[in-house]
Amino acid sequence: MQTNHKPRALRNLVDEFERGIIALPLMQRDYVWRAKRVVALLDSLYKGYPIGCFYLWSSQKQQRKKGVGNVTPGYYLLDGQQRLTSLQAAKASDGQPGTAYFDVENECFYLAEQSRRISGRIEENDPTLVAL
Repeated sequence: MQTNHKPRALRNLVDEFERGIIALPLMQRDYVWRAKRVVALLDSLYKGYPIGCFYLWSSQKQQRKKGVGNVTPGYYLLDGQQRLTSLQAAKASDGQPGTAYFDVENECFYLAEQSRRISGRIEENDPTLVAL
């Protein structure tokens, strides 16, 4: 058995997940994390705390089908689905559910849908809330 330990930057993992290069195998459970857990993950990243590993399994398939622009998975995510899905959703845009904002004054994270107060600040384009 050959293992390939290629470290990837977290932003690259999220990008590859969005583009379908990293896919979820059918055995993965559904996404279940609530806003409070996502905010805790973002806070851990901000503070430099470890967030665990992501385990990828190489599918040994070509990255692109011949003559077609569709990407086929190069890797399957065996562990870390809740975290990677949360990070993907957090960088959404325009206040979509799951979009994360950093409150510069209070140094904390919020999700767009967490409360009416946050939603109001987003609608008012509060300059102290920065979208991820």
